[in-house]
Amino acid sequence: MRHFNLGLAIAVAALVAGCSNSEPMAPDFGNAVTSNIAAQVVNPLPLMGSQEFDTSGQRMGSAMERYNRNRVYPPQPPVSSVAPVGVAPQQPSDSGGGSGY
Repeated sequence: MRHFNLGLAIAVAALVAGCSNSEPMAPDFGNAVTSNIAAQVVNPLPLMGSQEFDTSGQRMGSAMERYNRNRVYPPQPPVSSVAPVGVAPQQPSDSGGGSGY
């Protein structure tokens, strides 16, 4: 039984060693994950390493003051060109009384 376990361990080690890859990964490895994340966020620029911020310290300080005093601006509703789920698009009505063809 002991020889069997040793032989099995050697066979498994040889099979696993055959699966190794000595070539380095491609330079664009992981770009699919980055692309998927960028497609799912509102502003992907901060994820891409951009150091440009669209705000200033004075503006952020003012926002923190309003937050601390519970005087924040109410959020604006998002603007979307997509119809909500379950709402059928409106069809133009034909008031001519004909068949429409």
